[in-house]
Amino acid sequence: MLILKGTKDGLLITSQNIKDISEFEKKLSERFKKSKDFFVGADVIIDLGEMEFSIEDKQKIIEIIEKDHFMNLKEIRNYNCRQRFLKKEPSIPATNTFFVKKTLRSGQKINYDGNIVILGDVNPGAEIIATGDIFVFGVLRGIAHAGATGDNKAVVTAFRLQPTQLRIANKISRAPDGMVFTPSFPEVAFVKDERIYIEPYFYNLEKSKEGMENE
Repeated sequence: MLILKGTKDGLLITSQNIKDISEFEKKLSERFKKSKDFFVGADVIIDLGEMEFSIEDKQKIIEIIEKDHFMNLKEIRNYNCRQRFLKKEPSIPATNTFFVKKTLRSGQKINYDGNIVILGDVNPGAEIIATGDIFVFGVLRGIAHAGATGDNKAVVTAFRLQPTQLRIANKISRAPDGMVFTPSFPEVAFVKDERIYIEPYFYNLEKSKEGMENE
């Protein structure tokens, strides 16, 4: 079941006994169809707890909240997750890393055999290809391909993760049409179970460290 609670920051939505993101999306849609226009214009915060969610799942939630029911999605939380998704901590390697100290504009392309760090934004029409990890200290709106030679343990991290196309190894995810949710925190994208997933970057670091200590 879904639990709705009014807070000073907006309408907080959590769940009880829902473990699957598809079921959560279904319950969310059904709940607001019953309410019709009651919550129009409300700020919404969703806490997914331990549920995994992909870029496509995130966009589905955005469509339900903003497009279908005209509310404002402020944040998607995933802070209570205890499962470690990544087998390595996504910290910036000291070697074999190419640093770009500028914003990449449309038409610009960087291809590097190693890791790429962008100290700026990646605008639509720009492209980054790395055989290792990609870190963007800015907004990623262009195309990013990490693990280009087949490394499905590669990650893509950005202060604002809004790519037109995102690839990790041979997995691909494209930006859907319509509204785009802008999180207030950095995010990391990675491959798990043959899909690209995303989660808050700072929390992933915490989980990775916990996992490393337990190994």
